[in-house]
Formats: sequence, structure tokens, C-alpha cells
Amino acid sequence: MSLQLARLLAESFTREGVRTVVDPKNVVTPCVLLTPPVRTYDVHCGYTATQQAYVLAAGGGGEASWAALDELTDQLAELVDVETVTPTAWRASEGESPIPAYLVTFTSTITTEE
Repeated sequence: MSLQLARLLAESFTREGVRTVVDPKNVVTPCVLLTPPVRTYDVHCGYTATQQAYVLAAGGGGEASWAALDELTDQLAELVDVETVTPTAWRASEGESPIPAYLVTFTSTITTEE
């Protein structure tokens, strides 16, 4: 369920001009990477999914990267109700240079009833 939602969100965001992927192998900055959500089983026949999205910018973390992160995050915030934005860095794999990032969270309700 959560992977299906992430794929739908990625398609929707990309159509709206916010390039979004769910597979780290497809990261080309600038973009948003959706990762598995934190699940809270607090609704009948479902759960609340706190989606974690890495907003990723090119560059070494200087002012240009910061500006790109702000711009992409603001675009994402126009599409979903962003709850938190935390500065961080993201690595595609061990040994690779970190990519400047914001970890953004927003919430969706997932129901499992058909």
C-alpha cells in the first residue's frame, strides 16, 4: 500500500513540475526522493503514513544548494501539507559524497478496506 501511494505521489508531483522518484537509483538532482513512511496504526482498517521525502539539491552545500533546496521545498509545500523540514545530507551509497538535502515530512491516511 505505501509503495503504491509513493508511486502515485511521485507521478503527481512530477506532473506538477517537482521531479520525484521512489527508487534511489533514479536520483538526479535536483529532485525529491520518497522513502518508506513511518506507520501509525491509529485508524480503523488502516494507518496514518508520515511520508518522508528527501529534497535533494546539486552542489557542495553552499548558498546555491541552499537556495535550490528552499525553492524545491516551497514547490513541494504547494502540493502537500508539509509538516516538518529538517536540514540533512543524503548519500546514494557508502563512499559517495553527501548530497545537500532537507528531510520533509507530510501525512496521509491509508485505508486497507476495499
